[in-house]
Amino acid sequence: MNKTNINLLKERVTFLKRTLIQTEEGEFHENWQDCGKAWAMIKPLPLVNQRITDTWHVLEGKKILGMYKVAMRKNINRNALHADFKALLWKYKILEILFPFQENPLTYFLEGVVIDCGKERENG
Repeated sequence: MNKTNINLLKERVTFLKRTLIQTEEGEFHENWQDCGKAWAMIKPLPLVNQRITDTWHVLEGKKILGMYKVAMRKNINRNALHADFKALLWKYKILEILFPFQENPLTYFLEGVVIDCGKERENG
């Protein structure tokens, strides 16, 4: 992708911040809070086999349904969000960030890698 291919950003994503809520019984439940939206390009990446992902401590114990490369325009406000958001919402799927977004010096786009662990949000 080069600087002129802004037309490739066709997917709408929502940035999500993870919060934990403790129930009256003392159990913790994961909750996701919206913290921004953007247009992005999402491309599937070849999935590594499960045995390799088990040796990667970040992925240990997770069942991965898909891995995607995500690219979006650089934005000053979005850069400030990077410290907070831990996932993206795309087509009702919660995609967890595996490799943080960084600027590609050739394209000037922010690029990162996300994984689909099968989590979904009903109300999008």
